[in-house]
Amino acid sequence: MSLDLDKTVDACLAWLGTEAKTLVLRHRSTLIPANLASGTALEAAAERVAAELGALDGALALEETIGEGGMGIVHLATQRSLNRKVAVKTLRPERRTAGATMKLLREAWVTGALEHPNVMPIYDARLDELGHPMIVLKRIEGVEWTDLLHDAEAVKERFGAESLLDYNLQLLMQVCHAAHFAHSRSIVHRDLKPENVMIGEFGEVYLVDWGIAVSTKDDGSGRLPLASDATEVAGTPGYMAPEMLGKEMGPITPQTDVYLLGAILYEILTGEPPHGGDTPTAVITSILSSSPPLPDDVPAELRAICRRAMAREPDDRIETAEQMRLALQDFMQHKSSARLSSEAERRLGRLQLALGASADQRRRGVIYDLFGACRFGFHQALEMWAANPAAKDGLRRALLAMVDYELSLGDADAAAGLLDELDDPPTELSDRVEQARQAQDKERKRLAALEELGEDLDAAVGLRTRWILAGILGTLWTLAPLVLTQVVEVRTDRYWPGFVAPGIYLVLLIGMGVLARQSMMRTAVNRRVLATVAVALVGQIAMSLGGLFLDMAVHNIQVMTMFMWSAVTAMAAIAIDRRLFYAAGGYLVSFIGAALLAEHSHHVLWAMSAGHLVTTINVLYIWRPRKLGHSRRYGPRGRGI
Repeated sequence: MSLDLDKTVDACLAWLGTEAKTLVLRHRSTLIPANLASGTALEAAAERVAAELGALDGALALEETIGEGGMGIVHLATQRSLNRKVAVKTLRPERRTAGATMKLLREAWVTGALEHPNVMPIYDARLDELGHPMIVLKRIEGVEWTDLLHDAEAVKERFGAESLLDYNLQLLMQVCHAAHFAHSRSIVHRDLKPENVMIGEFGEVYLVDWGIAVSTKDDGSGRLPLASDATEVAGTPGYMAPEMLGKEMGPITPQTDVYLLGAILYEILTGEPPHGGDTPTAVITSILSSSPPLPDDVPAELRAICRRAMAREPDDRIETAEQMRLALQDFMQHKSSARLSSEAERRLGRLQLALGASADQRRRGVIYDLFGACRFGFHQALEMWAANPAAKDGLRRALLAMVDYELSLGDADAAAGLLDELDDPPTELSDRVEQARQAQDKERKRLAALEELGEDLDAAVGLRTRWILAGILGTLWTLAPLVLTQVVEVRTDRYWPGFVAPGIYLVLLIGMGVLARQSMMRTAVNRRVLATVAVALVGQIAMSLGGLFLDMAVHNIQVMTMFMWSAVTAMAAIAIDRRLFYAAGGYLVSFIGAALLAEHSHHVLWAMSAGHLVTTINVLYIWRPRKLGHSRRYGPRGRGI
């Protein structure tokens, strides 16, 4: 204890004099300042005000007593005009002084001026049959907050609250709301404590007993004492702010009620009011120091609210009762957020166990169910409290674990999507994800190229068109040599058929290719077929032209042309479909036969026609259209793909 505090305590004891003992003797009771209960001027004011009140005139039917205090009695009554039950507060016969009368009336005036859901409604003020004032109040079928403050079972049974702390904080927030409303009307309660809070049957909260309230603004009516005139000790010692010990300690302001709200919070957390002691010195020291100990298990955020509200200096306290309510509301939200975060943390633990299992035991569906649950929990916690450090850290660890998991599966896109949720991802992990994405993009392009190549080499595309074209050209090609032997006289010096016939076929091939270009030019297989036939026809024309220049016999040119066809067909078997080797073999046999029978021109043409027939049959068979579901696709070498 500092020397300054010692001097202040001694000074308080000096100016309090014999009243200092009441700080101990009436530790939980309200101390009423003397200037509120006596004085000639006060008595005159009381008589004047009482004269202004109307008589009861049978408006109420008083019934049994439902409450008694140090100064007043509360009766149950029936308000005849509305046929409803009300509470009627009057003074005890032995306490019917001018000061007590003014206290009662001031309570009525204050309460009547504060129409608020958490302020006890007052219906009227009248004079009884003996001319004494009485006030008509809402009848509250309930109990004082003191009766429930530390009774968890009663609170749960009556109101279904699972957490006594949460319940009490909710009530305190409503008291803060009522106090803030009063402050907005320039009224300071000065006696906030659980005993002055009534809890209705259905959980309604009412702040009562405004008997020592003061006004911080003079409205000219003289009905309320001014805070500037509050020079004496007033209030309940167990909850007092330092300035409530007398004017020497400072003026009464709304921050005085903020202190009292902090004192109620202290009792919620510890079970006892903040100030107490066996001697006046101990009580005054506690009030002036305003640093009562708090248990270690009190949440840090709630501890800070209590300490700020009960700061010794008013300027150091929470600025308004509304700000204290919001601070408590934030704590409630943070508490709920912490609970959600804790539940999400448990799910994260299960996720980490699943990720730590061997690769063959991992189940992607199970892992993502666990991840989705914990991520949702952390997000919910952060929605309630954006700065929740546990939720932020848990969400980060969950995302990092899943990024590693996706990288282990080779899904770089999924890993990148998860990484994007992190505000500040690790550089090393970002580099790994980027490398994986580049590798995945490269592999995707490779697969796309292979797929495109596979489609380009799909022999099934344009199969029917190709089969029809092969049938038409093959039939004409097979019959042409036979027709030639019947129509044209076979002579060794007639070169023109070697130019005209393949030229006609070439024009026909081009025309058919143009007409069927949508399917025949679509894939490499069809383009190669057209190109192979075109090469063979151009090669035949070239062979005829070369034979002409070399002065070769026509039938010798025809024999060599069959060898050229065999070579071209063999190359087609290599490049297009290996089953074309049968056609190449047919041309080779025709070439050999024609070479042996070269002296007989008609035999050469018959051999040529036979080679064409074998090729036509070969092509029509291997490329015959098949029913859907029974066809096979063949690549360049004829293997099913």
